[in-house]
Amino acid sequence: MAYNKRNISDAYDKLSYRLEALKTIEPEFDFNNGLEVEQLEQLADNLLDTLNDYNSALMDADDLRSSIEALEKQAQDVSERLLAMVLAKYGRDSMEYRRVGGTQKSQIDPTGTRPITFDPELENGSTSGGDGSDSGSGST
Repeated sequence: MAYNKRNISDAYDKLSYRLEALKTIEPEFDFNNGLEVEQLEQLADNLLDTLNDYNSALMDADDLRSSIEALEKQAQDVSERLLAMVLAKYGRDSMEYRRVGGTQKSQIDPTGTRPITFDPELENGSTSGGDGSDSGSGST
């Protein structure tokens, strides 16, 4: 997902349009309050340059984000492989396995209950058909 770049702003478009129109009327127009055509052109150029710098920084941030996501996937893969290697070498009930983040087999509580999502009627097939016929194996 890329950051949203900014297009040329409406303020820049309006200013540059009006400056071009003003130059056709009088190229050296002076407002007598410190705003000259050259200063206004410089403001428009500064706005355009800053906008381009902003979009460039966003592209750099997109590249960094992609690099981080790739490194995170690689780290996740290595982490899983590390846990699997410790499991293979020391076993599921070892202290070493627990130290690297695994759950020891002896720490798992064998409650005998099924997950909440388990529906025994659907599992046996007794209500799987909508016509009332029982398609189960006959053992209850």
